[in-house]
Amino acid sequence: MTKKKGTRTSIGDLVGALGRRAPFDLAEEWDNVGFLAGDAADELKGVVVTVNLGPEALAAAEKAGANAIVCHHPPIFKPVSKVTRSSSPYLYEALRRGIGVVALHTNFDLSSEPLSRELSATLGFPFKDFLAPRGGSALPRSARLGKFVTFVPEDKLDVVREAVCRAGAGRIGEYTQCSFSTEGEGTFFGGEAASPKTGKAGRLERVRERKLEVVFAWKSLADVIAAARAAHPYEEMAYDVLELAQPSRALGYGFVGEPGGRPTGHLAFDKVLDNVKETFQLRSVTVAGPGMSKPDMKVGRLAFSPGSGSSFVGAACAKGVDVYLCGEVGYHQMLEARQKGLTLVLLGHGYSERFFVETVAGWCESEAAAPVKKIFETVHENF
Repeated sequence: MTKKKGTRTSIGDLVGALGRRAPFDLAEEWDNVGFLAGDAADELKGVVVTVNLGPEALAAAEKAGANAIVCHHPPIFKPVSKVTRSSSPYLYEALRRGIGVVALHTNFDLSSEPLSRELSATLGFPFKDFLAPRGGSALPRSARLGKFVTFVPEDKLDVVREAVCRAGAGRIGEYTQCSFSTEGEGTFFGGEAASPKTGKAGRLERVRERKLEVVFAWKSLADVIAAARAAHPYEEMAYDVLELAQPSRALGYGFVGEPGGRPTGHLAFDKVLDNVKETFQLRSVTVAGPGMSKPDMKVGRLAFSPGSGSSFVGAACAKGVDVYLCGEVGYHQMLEARQKGLTLVLLGHGYSERFFVETVAGWCESEAAAPVKKIFETVHENF
């Protein structure tokens, strides 16, 4: 979203820009991301970025005059039958105050390799691999491409080409109206009820034609076909639609890192804890596993994932991780980790996700001509 100085930015513009950074259709099927509440046409006056839609975020929006809140955890996760002050108090307040709500959840997590690489290096364990690579195709549906092919009389080639390009076809990188055509001969035999634009019904006709080929974003398929039909001179338009194969880029959750450039290839556990506390700005963390009684334990491989790490304890063990850093895990996952010699360092769910706030606030600052406020919500405190 590149806006010239003085131009109006809407909440919808911000949503579109965030969707290009972290494609919404990259999210897991069970997730609920994107623009969840409000009016996308409203002019953007300010943005609050937070982990949760809660009282801190609403208070900050009111104080700053912001009318958009971007959060990590979707405030609407399962289908709801009503939004009232008692059933959904924070969402109700956002709607009442005219605040748009946007959620970036698993789509953000799967778009965060640059963040993972930076964070792993800061912790002293440069990125080696994803903790949990995503299986199957990692290409979001919005990135799928197709090729539209049709056959046009030579004198109508430009008319049809311009029509499909206006509908979204023919874009390759920074170039538009990209197409290719080849000469050929088309034949047809019209039945008694046919009304051919060229030649006559009831006999075999031969016409000099051009084969027109253009690429398009798969989401524009219906628009491209409709535009071609409207501009094409033939009563019946012959065409082909091909889905283009593209290499999937590797994506996954969290990271596994190893300390580089050290003679021993290891870092003492107490030094790891110091790095963790400094990086996440914490006074204390929870430790479970061998590191509880061995502060001088050598750490050769560290893993991290934000939020709940219960689903990834097995993956950390399988990858030979010494220390797994995350927000929280269940009691039984703690037992599993101890049994397998894995040390857990638990930051607290929200504290482990502080870099969501930092990263998305940076995106908003570069995309929106409006003030951006970061909220680091305090859910609990250690005494």
